[in-house]
This record gives sequence, structure tokens and C-alpha cells, in this order.
Amino acid sequence: RSIPAFRKAYPDIVIEAQRASSAQLAAKIDQERATGTDGADVSSSTEIAWMLGLSKQGLLLKPSGPGLIGYPAQHIHDGNVVTLASEPLVLVYNKSLVPTPPKSYADLLRAEFRGRVGAPDLVATLIIAWYDWLEKNQGPDYLNRLRAQNPKLYSGAVPLTQAVASGELSVGAFTTPATAVGLIASGAPIAMMMPSPAAGSMHLGVAFRWSKRPNAALVLIDWLMSEEGQMVGVGQSETASPRRGIARSLDFASIIPLDVNAY
Repeated sequence: RSIPAFRKAYPDIVIEAQRASSAQLAAKIDQERATGTDGADVSSSTEIAWMLGLSKQGLLLKPSGPGLIGYPAQHIHDGNVVTLASEPLVLVYNKSLVPTPPKSYADLLRAEFRGRVGAPDLVATLIIAWYDWLEKNQGPDYLNRLRAQNPKLYSGAVPLTQAVASGELSVGAFTTPATAVGLIASGAPIAMMMPSPAAGSMHLGVAFRWSKRPNAALVLIDWLMSEEGQMVGVGQSETASPRRGIARSLDFASIIPLDVNAY
């Protein structure tokens, strides 16, 4: 979504995008730097520790341009690593099967959801961090009580949300707005609910000092920080913007970023 909008704003800058997991991207970019290969100029991911490591080594470009105006200083880490958005982890339920929507994680323990609730399997560090956050915020007995609901486990948000949409499940304990919005737009009978507080992840952006196109890299980072870039980025209330006054942004302050580095 952001790439076509950037092309429209800056038609003279050629931009190509590659998608992969955060860990895969970091490894690929590290290899490009080590070998001098012409590769990424900019990266956006959740790997804050990796990005801050590059910053401490003087390997990142400092953001500059009009996008800095009004951007909260606390969301520019070490002067170089920009928090572009925060994405919450939300509940999802099937509207055809659930007459009384869940409003909190505690509602997943309702008797009607026994054997009808989905949860994520331990396939990623973020999920381990989320389970630990649940236990700390919902009480030391919460996970045992959730286990007593006989939840079905899925390898991530996408298959879990699809199971809710198909009616295989009534409710899912773990998904993201970006995952749910597409299914909702296609007519799936599901709705999502953001608990308060909600756990989530930060999406960060950096420009690399070794870039072969440093000026273009800085223009892209600046546009992503701008009001226009932020409005495009939040989509249909899929993420929260650090900027104030961005239409359709979720409430940034109500999302607690999980520290995956602790795990």
C-alpha cells in the first residue's frame, strides 16, 4: 500500500520492495553489507535491537526533511531508528456464531467457547513474549484456565483467523488488524476487538549509510514519517501512528510493545 503511494508522490524515484520475515531481512541485509553487494537502501521491520546495533556502529543515516516536523522525538531512537507504527494483537470472533462479542481476554474463558477458541502455537519469539505478557497481565492462573478451554493451536495469525472466518472456531485469541481487515473486506463474517491494554509490536524504519542511493533512501524515510505517509500506513485502522491527528489511526498509547529481545 505504501509503495504505490510513494511512487505517485515521487515518480522520479524508482522503488522496488521485497518482503520476508524480520530475521530473514536482517540476515540478508547483513550479508549485503559484508560483501559490498548493491541491495537494500531502507528497511522496515520489528528488529529494533538489530537496528540500534547498526546505529551504534554509525551505519545508519539520520532522518532529515519536512517529515521531522511534528514527529514525536521519543519515537526516533538513537537519532536514527524511527518508529513508524505500532501494531496491536487483537481478538477476532465469528459474528454468526457469537451473539455476545468478547471484550477482553477474560471473556475467552466463557463456557460457550470451550473447544471453540483458537490460540497460536509457539512458533515465534513474539508469541512466546505474548503468552508471558498474558500471564503477567491476566493473572498467574490464566494460562491454565485457558488450557482448560481445550483451545486449538495454529501456526500464526493467518490460519487462526481463517479458521474463525470459516466457522471452525468461534473466537481467536491472537491476530492482527492487517490480517483480519482483508478477510472482513472480502465478506467474511468476522469482527475484531482490541483489548485494553493491548500487546503489540513496533514497526521501525531505517536508511543505511552504505546505500548506493542515500538521498533517495532519506526521501523514502521522510515520506513514511510525513502525515501523508502515516495516513497511508495506518490503512483502515490497522495500525497506530506515533503522529497525532492521523485519521483512522488506532490509539498508540493503548498498545504495549512486547520486548521480544527479552526472550
